[in-house]
Amino acid sequence: ALTMMRRVALGRNAFSRPSYRTVHSAIRILTARKATPGQRATRLRPAPVAWTPGGRAWTWVELARANSESLCDRPLQSKLREAESPVRRDDSMTKPRMIPLRSPSEGLEARLAMIAGATNTLDLQYYLWKSDAVGLLMVTKLIDAADRGVSVRLLVDDLRLRTRTHSIASLSQHPNIEIKSFNPWFSRSSRFRAAAEFLRRFGQLDRRMHNKMMVADTTSAIIGGRNIADEHFGLNDAFNLVDYDLLLSGVAIERLGEVFEAYWTSEPAVAAGVLDPKATKSDLGPAVQSIRKRRIGQATRIPSDLAAATTLSDQITAGAIPVSEGDVAITFDTPGDATDGPGTQVLKSLRQAIATAREEVVVLTPFFVPREVAIEIYRDVSNSGVSIKLLTNSLASNSGTISNSGLDNARRAVIEAGVDLYELRSHAADKALWELPQRPNAYLGLHGKLYTIDRNRVVLGSVNLDPRSKFINTEIGMTIESSQLASEAVETIEPLMSPQNAWHVTIDGEDRLTWTCDEGSTHTQPARSSLQRWADMALSKLPIRKYI
Repeated sequence: ALTMMRRVALGRNAFSRPSYRTVHSAIRILTARKATPGQRATRLRPAPVAWTPGGRAWTWVELARANSESLCDRPLQSKLREAESPVRRDDSMTKPRMIPLRSPSEGLEARLAMIAGATNTLDLQYYLWKSDAVGLLMVTKLIDAADRGVSVRLLVDDLRLRTRTHSIASLSQHPNIEIKSFNPWFSRSSRFRAAAEFLRRFGQLDRRMHNKMMVADTTSAIIGGRNIADEHFGLNDAFNLVDYDLLLSGVAIERLGEVFEAYWTSEPAVAAGVLDPKATKSDLGPAVQSIRKRRIGQATRIPSDLAAATTLSDQITAGAIPVSEGDVAITFDTPGDATDGPGTQVLKSLRQAIATAREEVVVLTPFFVPREVAIEIYRDVSNSGVSIKLLTNSLASNSGTISNSGLDNARRAVIEAGVDLYELRSHAADKALWELPQRPNAYLGLHGKLYTIDRNRVVLGSVNLDPRSKFINTEIGMTIESSQLASEAVETIEPLMSPQNAWHVTIDGEDRLTWTCDEGSTHTQPARSSLQRWADMALSKLPIRKYI
């Protein structure tokens, strides 16, 4: 482990041999000292931030025990869920019914309508939930649902939730609301302590829950790429994202409920009340009042017809979504510790699906950091006569420059392997389609994860084509056999590959990488600024590709 870390520090090629998994294990050995649950309390020495009533710091063992005990104190949810009846379930359906949520307005309206139509339960699982216009609107609607008797469970990754501990703990005092944070920091407020803890527990804290889905009454669900944040729904003044979700009803929902339950009852999912045991029922009123007040302040940012969610609500209430049907297979990663195995089950199933292609593979992925093994798979598929077209972010459209740096060293190899590579333009001609309303000064980015095979199979969910999705984060994916849905997905992706919307990346006759659009060609990677281009060049030289 020390040898591997020294090679990283000296800038040597630490990732060729041994493999990335060995490096990740080395860091985990040095930082987390993987132990049995009984040993973990003494070995991790958590930062003294999450306090017991007696003023002593929590250990992970005590945290897990308190989390378990807190569930026993909840009088209502289990009884409510046991008594839940399939109000709108159509047991005659042999296949799920599905409708794609392509535009920002469809994505937001479907979520709001699902919350409004829920009568018994709402389960939500997200990587990111911001306290912006969309986040506050969604929380307000969840509070309204809880007030009318709906049991609400919200599971959010702790990476961006850490600073809102008291707020979520106070909201959890509602008799119908439970909130959990996935893989939390012990340090709940101090940035310095949180950074120090991250270094000490890198092997554990680097693993994040990247899943994104919500289930209502075990009859309707939304799964896809969107987080709960303004930029995923066309409402951010700086940048907005091309994204994609799927609204489902029918027999697949029960399986999604089982996936949520697996994460909800897992050890890394810790109740908000455990993270802030000082929160009491008297904190609920002020917390709700504060959320509603902040929501009113942001209300003008969301069109009133969207906030009302009138178009889709009748369909969800009726439980019938008259769209395509198809056979569905759901794959998800276990919520526990990352292992040194072959990687995520979701990415494995995706690669297996791509390997079966006979004619065409069309890919929409925001983060594309292919390793040598993946490039060989693309080469084999291409050599068999299959067309591979892939759209990802350009440096200019990427909100995280570090993500693009992982592609820099592989771009040429990908093209030589036979992949027809396109990179989204930050000011694409169709940019206004992803904004509510039009925002001329904002740039456009890509966040959807959508993969189609031979126009009869679709794979979607939270997984990206990068090492984080393969080795580190948890993901969820859904494979659907439906020619109608696959054709609609291709019709969503291909217009974004047009010269008006994307750069076509090729290798010219002089062996130079070339970016071409309707305005001409360039051999310099398109960027929003010279500073971004220089940052990308610097990051691409660092030995961090396997962590991107």
